[in-house]
Amino acid sequence: MKAVVFEKTCKRFHKSEYFFSRSDYLWALNDVSFSVDRGEAVGITGPNGSGKTTLMRLIAGITRPTSGSVAVNGRVVPLIRVEGALNFNLSARENISLLAAVFGIKKKAVRKIFGDIVDFAGIRDMLDMQILKLSHGMISRLSFSIAVHIDSDILLIDEVLAVGDSSFQEQCFKKLSELKKQGKTIFFVSNDIESIKKACGRVIVMESGRIVSDGA
Repeated sequence: MKAVVFEKTCKRFHKSEYFFSRSDYLWALNDVSFSVDRGEAVGITGPNGSGKTTLMRLIAGITRPTSGSVAVNGRVVPLIRVEGALNFNLSARENISLLAAVFGIKKKAVRKIFGDIVDFAGIRDMLDMQILKLSHGMISRLSFSIAVHIDSDILLIDEVLAVGDSSFQEQCFKKLSELKKQGKTIFFVSNDIESIKKACGRVIVMESGRIVSDGA
């Protein structure tokens, strides 16, 4: 079964959103087509501005395509911005409960995975501290830990491992390997080719909103 299918998908933005003196269009994605099988781990790479994050936003349903279609089968958990989904005025404990609720996880299920989330993130001593007082690395660990422990079919990871230390990165790659064995579909956005090799068996290379390469 296909987990994600893109059919000639395009996404455009008014340049005036970014450059107020102009009103023509910026094509963030242009005529993008591909499909991903359930249980596949796919790396997405390319220079800044090539459309990688827009691609993730379309899969997550955050953004709609201007034309074409995107078919997604299963529950998607996006980790597109390290801190984007967290409430900085809440504690780590409260954020775990909040994000689980956002993804439709019941309280009983949250209690089962709570300890695993905390141990993986390594923040047990700071559970009841407002996360605005935590370091960027700790926030990254908390975000990643919540995302990989919530039951999902498709996991979107956008450049979040770049802020972790080397030991935590290795911990993350081991977790991604476990998820692949469980049949989860993973999209891994990174400009670090060695990281993509560790996490994925396939890579899509993007440039100027188009796919220029798709293969092993």
